[in-house]
Amino acid sequence: MFFRNLHFYVHSMLLGCCLLMYIEEVALCQTVMDTRQWLGVGQVYGDYVQEDLDATVDMQGLTYEIMQSHEIFKNSTTWGKAILDTRFSKSFEDIHGNYHSFEMRAFHRYYSFGLGKTIEVNHRFQYGGALELLAGAGVGIFNKKYITASGTTITFEDTYSLDLLTGYQVSLFLDFQNSWTIGYKSSVFRNRFYIEFGGIEVDLNHYNSHMLFIGTKKGYVSCVPTRYVPCD
Repeated sequence: MFFRNLHFYVHSMLLGCCLLMYIEEVALCQTVMDTRQWLGVGQVYGDYVQEDLDATVDMQGLTYEIMQSHEIFKNSTTWGKAILDTRFSKSFEDIHGNYHSFEMRAFHRYYSFGLGKTIEVNHRFQYGGALELLAGAGVGIFNKKYITASGTTITFEDTYSLDLLTGYQVSLFLDFQNSWTIGYKSSVFRNRFYIEFGGIEVDLNHYNSHMLFIGTKKGYVSCVPTRYVPCD
């Protein structure tokens, strides 16, 4: 299990370094047209697979996001950086009558890069969207309680797992007064946590999320009203 994880982490880190180098060349030398920051909350979906159980358990949880900076450049490329807080909890009984209860919380720092566009209706109202790839790294914290069919309770200590987050996301946003933004974001992840409880391997798969967000926006508009120059 250790070598399987190490192989995955090394290859993913090399790909991530190449991606960041490309982003610096293509996007960061461009003129920034819009900058947004937001707080988001939504639902996240995944499943739980344990090696000694012939079943896959669907999961649903909560996700929180702090978008520290999301920029759209003059050439329509985008660049973002954010902190993601993902939480799963699940209780179920297996076919042998054993009861499983576990919780997971993961923190990721990720970066996104893609294409985006803002369309101006007037100086008070703009709308737009972005389609982006994302990549990041983080840590997951897990705990589990196990009650056998005979009534014996086993509580496992917290388990930690390093993780690499990859996927893509689609964002839609509405801007008001060139100061505020609200929006919706859907993300699809290729994200698997490898965990071990009492010598038994568990895969926790984090598939997708849907989120609403609200925040601030600052960017270019064709007309800025003043006392002497009103905008239509």
